[in-house]
Amino acid sequence: MTGGARKWLLLPLLAAAGALLLTGIDLATRTRVGENIQHERERVLLDTLSLPLATRASLEADGISNNSALLGLRAPEHIYLARIDGRVAAVIVPVVARDGFHGDIELLVAVSRNGHVDNVRVVRHNETAGIGDAIEPEKSPWLRQFLGKSLSNPTGEQWRLKNDGGQFDQITGATITSRAVTHALHNALQYVADHRAELLRDKTHD
Repeated sequence: MTGGARKWLLLPLLAAAGALLLTGIDLATRTRVGENIQHERERVLLDTLSLPLATRASLEADGISNNSALLGLRAPEHIYLARIDGRVAAVIVPVVARDGFHGDIELLVAVSRNGHVDNVRVVRHNETAGIGDAIEPEKSPWLRQFLGKSLSNPTGEQWRLKNDGGQFDQITGATITSRAVTHALHNALQYVADHRAELLRDKTHD
């Protein structure tokens, strides 16, 4: 076989090897990115729990991949249970406000066993910098007004912004963002209430 013929035979092999190498690099990169995303999510989940420092809680996915319309999720997501000595102390619910000013606002809401908002974390959003981004706890105390609130406190129509006849303050200049988050938090509480028996299962000890 001549050198020219060998060259033409080698070209497809080199192309295939290159494709396999690129595929391997792509898969490795995706794996690392996926791991980083999972670690960040776990950190956010743990930060979402508002428990005494001396309390040790185990955090676990409840096995339910949920795509409930009430939660506005774009894809199935796990709901996480925080257990203390086998007893569910809080439920961490992912919820998406699809009606933000610039699209989806992804949140994690920790709901205590008694049905109160224990904590809220903003996972991702595209709201206006300097205005709508006041939903971030690091930039504004706005979300704190929801802590301790439940479906019965306030009730019914009061679970709205003051501009809409309800109880909650809105972010100045960002009423749409404020309304979207308020509605999403109420939906998270409603979801936990609707699935309370299933979510608050306690582990039995031998």
